[in-house]
Amino acid sequence: FKVVTNCKSADEVSTRIDQFIAEYRSELINMKAEAFMEHVVGLAKDKLQRFNSLEEEAGSLWSEIVEGRYDFEVHRNEAEVLRQLSKENLIEAFDKYLLAPASSPTPPPSSISPSTSIEGGDGKKKRKKKKKASGT
Repeated sequence: FKVVTNCKSADEVSTRIDQFIAEYRSELINMKAEAFMEHVVGLAKDKLQRFNSLEEEAGSLWSEIVEGRYDFEVHRNEAEVLRQLSKENLIEAFDKYLLAPASSPTPPPSSISPSTSIEGGDGKKKRKKKKKASGT
């Protein structure tokens, strides 16, 4: 993802993003099972809501074509996957894809490699590549 700010340097923004991710992990771990399930159910309900207009539906379908996924039931399929999501699965994925150190000696092969591009108020840009993670 890309972050642009005119009031902080790229290093400051990068540090704050890393801090947020670490703090949010603690929030996930301390979240009660009931609260976690409320969030999952709420997200599933959002995924299953009908489109508000034909334009919105066409845009969703067209993005599937443009991005080459061709999953025209993506919202229903994602809601179905959410039924299987557990707090432990989410924390495991969080650790694997967001907390993985960029300097790992042996990153597993993958097509996924999250990275950030940050441009700060000091005019400097910083690119940060996270450890590659296997799977989707």
